[in-house]
Amino acid sequence: MRRRAVMRAVAACLTGLLLLAFAVAPIRMDEREDAVDDSVGVIELGDGYRASSRWSWHRPQFKTKMPERMELDVPLIAQNPELPNGCEATSLTMLLQYLGFDADKMDIAYDHMPRGDVIWRDGQAVAPDPETTYIGNPGDRSGYYILVPGLIDTAESYLKDQESTLRAADVSGIDEEGLVELVARRVPVVVWVTKSYEDVAYDDDEWSTVLDSETFHPYHNLHCVLIVGYDEDSFLINDPLEDKAQWVPRDTFMHGFSELGERAMIVSSAPVID
Repeated sequence: MRRRAVMRAVAACLTGLLLLAFAVAPIRMDEREDAVDDSVGVIELGDGYRASSRWSWHRPQFKTKMPERMELDVPLIAQNPELPNGCEATSLTMLLQYLGFDADKMDIAYDHMPRGDVIWRDGQAVAPDPETTYIGNPGDRSGYYILVPGLIDTAESYLKDQESTLRAADVSGIDEEGLVELVARRVPVVVWVTKSYEDVAYDDDEWSTVLDSETFHPYHNLHCVLIVGYDEDSFLINDPLEDKAQWVPRDTFMHGFSELGERAMIVSSAPVID
């Protein structure tokens, strides 16, 4: 009798361990069956699936040697002529189309992206926080830009309308190796860089933010593009201002990327948190 009791206790412990293993199993990056090769590991994403906070993430581990070269079949969409200042909406549209959605850049820019205008208050220009809100109109020269949290909200709005289980994730601060590893598992990355990957420059305009009255100068040479491939020395970039994908030397790219604060986002599978 005692031996049976011990065996039952051991079996219960093993069952509990198996259930725990399934409960903490890592999340696959894409719900499409062909998006991640079986030989490739998966990324684990942390809690807090909201644009107001960065997602924690751990560098994936590959079960086999990482491919030396990768080119993803991502459609290249031009932002012009409709969106001369709509690089963020256009880059996100490319990513969504790659994931199989029938996304349209104009719908993304005007129906899902939060937008606000610069206004004058007591002789001072006041604008929304570009971290969360696009400033101006992306369809004309009055447009400025939106940063990661705001574009995450844009993606979330679209995905919710599509009743998709995919979610947008902030991977800002990622390094060169991390970018390669994401693309290696067929995950394009939306990134903010300086135009021509040069040193950062600022407008002479001076604004105060609506919420905290903090004074800042907007970026003058900010741009948003999509990483869709890599080789040993370069990243393959879908730039909405170019007519074909561009191979950019890694050191050149990383300079423009770091000048804008290493801002980046992806779209991935994740549990929904209300």
